[in-house]
Amino acid sequence: MMEREFFLPLGYVDEHQKVHRKGRIRQATTGDELAIQTHEKIRHIAAFRDVLLLSRVITRLGDYDSVTEELIGELFEADFLYLQLLYKDMNGEAERMATVECPHCGHENQLYLENLYTGLTLPGDTSQDTVQIYPLDGGL
Repeated sequence: MMEREFFLPLGYVDEHQKVHRKGRIRQATTGDELAIQTHEKIRHIAAFRDVLLLSRVITRLGDYDSVTEELIGELFEADFLYLQLLYKDMNGEAERMATVECPHCGHENQLYLENLYTGLTLPGDTSQDTVQIYPLDGGL
């Protein structure tokens, strides 16, 4: 079974304010899909499907060997969207490229989705020496 390492763009912040960004995700099985079909929450909230699937296929997140649906629910939206794209890519459901338009000049560019978030770091994070992400509150 294929498993892949990932780095969340923002990271899960635990109760001690520790940020967990590095994790591992495996390919989904038919059993994963079948197991969530009977879950009570999915009957009432269809969008909960991805939360359940991710909690089954993420095998590690930082110090956590077990990733629960509650932990997935506490992720930043950017991290959740990133994991959804990664899941779709690993399971053959994702487009490989997207066309994006520059909001300033209108020029169209091709974005390879598999490279999404690669090499991004937070201020003070020395695990990767590439692009910095800063808060929108003027933290530049």
